[in-house]
This record gives sequence, C-alpha cells and structure tokens, in this order.
Amino acid sequence: MMFRQIRRNVRRKGTGELDIVAVNGELVLVIEVKNKLAKRMVDEFINVKLRRFREAFPEYGAIDYWAA
Repeated sequence: MMFRQIRRNVRRKGTGELDIVAVNGELVLVIEVKNKLAKRMVDEFINVKLRRFREAFPEYGAIDYWAA
C-alpha cells in the first residue's frame, strides 16, 4: 500500500499525540506504538483516542479509517 502523506508525532492542542498518521487519499491509517500492550490500551485507543482524532482533525472527516 502506498501513502502520499506520512506524519509522525501528530499533535493538536487538547487532543494528545498520535505516533503515525498516513494518508493515501481515500484511507487514513492511524498507528499507536506501544512497548507493552494490554486489551484495555487497545480499547482506549479505539474508543477514546481515535474518536478524538476524528473530532480534532475534521480535514480527514470524509475518509475511511484503519486503527492499528
């Protein structure tokens, strides 16, 4: 898969930080890097952090999302 834009350490005031955001025009891939992983961390990423991303970055609003 090719991406036209890859951004690291994406921040927007009041939303925290995302490790990697990659865009290919139709798809946004949001990657959270952890050195230890628990189910609660995955749930928090999907239910809290990814939702904040959608609200904080409306420019990606019409694009489908993958969470990794």
